Amino acid sequence: MVKVCDQIEPGNCLIASPMIPMDPNFYRTVILLTDHEEGLGTSGLVLNHPVPEDHRSMMSKLISGSELKSHFLTGGPVGTDQAFCLIDTSGSSTTEIVLPDGRELLPGVHQPSDFEETVEAVSAQHISEDRLHFFRGYSGWEAGQLESELLESVWVMIRTSGDDLLSGARDDLWNRLLNQSSDSNLRVWSQLPHDDRMN
Repeated sequence: MVKVCDQIEPGNCLIASPMIPMDPNFYRTVILLTDHEEGLGTSGLVLNHPVPEDHRSMMSKLISGSELKSHFLTGGPVGTDQAFCLIDTSGSSTTEIVLPDGRELLPGVHQPSDFEETVEAVSAQHISEDRLHFFRGYSGWEAGQLESELLESVWVMIRTSGDDLLSGARDDLWNRLLNQSSDSNLRVWSQLPHDDRMN
């Protein structure tokens, strides 16, 4: 179940409002918050913007030197020369998967601290390639900026199970999370037509 929350912290997600004029980078996005520090700002990764098909091979080779059957996404418009990774640990146990060093952002989502160790874990068959989600760039807010945008209803912040975030199709994640909400107003959002100006 998706629950609306008001405390900015890693592991929470932002759902873009369809009611507010939106930067095309964030139109109908779901962003997983990865870092937040009072007075410094907030960062996160867009979960539902796959990179174009013709960029995936290049991105994979830059990261691992080979073609990985993983997921490659645009994490946001900031630092697009940087790459980040999340590992889908949903539905697994410690006997099925050996995770590289890092941290659990929420149950079902692990953020490794070292790319090389992560790729080695794939080579050693400790992790399946399709559990890896690589991101080009990230989304960032200066101190106080996200708080203001939440007050302006640019975003709704939610808490959900990690099982909902990295598994399943990327193109329906925004709708899927809205439909799982206990808030009927959010469920109505999922029925709104797309804004053609964003295409």
